[in-house]
Amino acid sequence: MAPDAVFEFRYRFSGYPTKVVGREALVALYAGYGDGMALHGADALVVNISQTPGVVILEYEVQGNAVGSGKLYENRFISVVTIEDRTIVGWRDYMESLAAMSSLT
Repeated sequence: MAPDAVFEFRYRFSGYPTKVVGREALVALYAGYGDGMALHGADALVVNISQTPGVVILEYEVQGNAVGSGKLYENRFISVVTIEDRTIVGWRDYMESLAAMSSLT
């Protein structure tokens, strides 16, 4: 992952950024993730090679439980990843927002 990689989140949650620039900023964003969500697995990975050189589209699912509510968390993602010189320089993330919100309430 490039130190200045750009991460875009194509979903809206109060207090959650839509864009983060830099590897360290991404690490800081997810530093407390385990306090709210306990992931148990990720699977159903599908890798699609784009016609655009250096772009890969990932489809995958995650499962876990929301720590506060104990509710089951199952979500599906699509991520559009841009790679240059074997390094991630961009990541656009799409997910099923309702699944995330439903597990937290």
